[in-house]
Amino acid sequence: MKDNNKGLSYVELILVMAIMAILIGVISLSVGLVSRTNVTRGVEKLSSTFTQARTTSMARGNTNGKLEISYDGSSYYYYVGNLSSPNKEQLKVEFLSSPAVVSYATEADPNTQIAITSTPLVITFNQSSGSIQQCSDGAGNVVSCGSITLTNGDKSATVKLYPSTGKCEVLY
Repeated sequence: MKDNNKGLSYVELILVMAIMAILIGVISLSVGLVSRTNVTRGVEKLSSTFTQARTTSMARGNTNGKLEISYDGSSYYYYVGNLSSPNKEQLKVEFLSSPAVVSYATEADPNTQIAITSTPLVITFNQSSGSIQQCSDGAGNVVSCGSITLTNGDKSATVKLYPSTGKCEVLY
């Protein structure tokens, strides 16, 4: 057996470092894509739920067509229906998980984002026209909601609300 064990050559060391750099780059890109997908999926769910709540309100009445967006400390949920329903908690649907943030902006000040934290955002639609009748925080304070924004790191997407018609548009 030969006792010529001198370790790695410079070429072997550079090759190993290059492979490690490529793997680290691929992993970091994958993590970024996951957070972007989380926001994209969340904004699409929220947009379709907004339309569902509007339609439900027009078909079943204002009480059954309310949309509530709430946060429990780890995830954001939406609920469409009667907010005083006994099985509301079981029917909530998760649409975005932390560390993402969901916030809304008022029509009067679209540049200031108000995070949805301990008090949910409740949107009520007019039964006859489908327009937004009222937006309120969980404490019952009326707000004029103009948009809802989902943010996770550098990725952001907005659901722009049109209160007079009750329709919405997704902006990336």
